[in-house]
Amino acid sequence: MIKKYFTGEYSLAKTFWIGQILIANLLLPFFIALILSNLSFSLNSSKLFLYLIPFISAIGVLNSSKNYSGKKIWKILALVFVFIQLSIYGYRGFIMISNI
Repeated sequence: MIKKYFTGEYSLAKTFWIGQILIANLLLPFFIALILSNLSFSLNSSKLFLYLIPFISAIGVLNSSKNYSGKKIWKILALVFVFIQLSIYGYRGFIMISNI
């Protein structure tokens, strides 16, 4: 299941909406932050770890977009969203690391 996600074998809609939006941006960060806070990790180290999740899940969206054969606009919008999101998280992570 995870291998199929990362190789882009699921549809672009499933990969983007379920993998990138629902799991990588909502559910997984919530549960990981909850676990890390219970383990007494600092907020900054938790954030840095949480910033990596969208980068990892973006691999599935990028590979799925390569296999997508529907309307080109959906492929472009998914890639633009991922690019903007990764730019924001990359910038935040860089600022966080430079302030340590």
